[in-house]
Amino acid sequence: MKAKISKGSSFRGCLDYVTGKAGAERIGGTLAGKDAREMSREMGVARRLREDITRPVWHASLSLPKGERLDTERWNKVCCAFLARMGIIPPEEMQWTAWRHTDGEHDHVHIVVNRIGLTGSVWDAGLDVYKAITATREIEKSF
Repeated sequence: MKAKISKGSSFRGCLDYVTGKAGAERIGGTLAGKDAREMSREMGVARRLREDITRPVWHASLSLPKGERLDTERWNKVCCAFLARMGIIPPEEMQWTAWRHTDGEHDHVHIVVNRIGLTGSVWDAGLDVYKAITATREIEKSF
């Protein structure tokens, strides 16, 4: 499993990409919104608590090797395990959504997280690339 991570400032732009691909399927998360606009609006509530944070969007994609597949339930468990190993604990208290893309050769998911919690706390994404390498190795062994 490979992880690719990016950070940004636009929930709407990231969510438009994640939800707008052909074959995109929601597989987990804590957001109630049904589309990119609603989810972005939802994440904006927490964002307004900490306007000093310029890059609140944390986006990770997890990709399996070509030919390997997981079902939706197992992907959801992988996403929760990944978030926990990244230090987003408990994931139920943060705003996030996970979407599976089936339009390419590699089965993969996109996880979009609001680094700003509903209490105004901020998840520190420092060294996240290195943490993701360790997390994906551990998850491969577990799943």
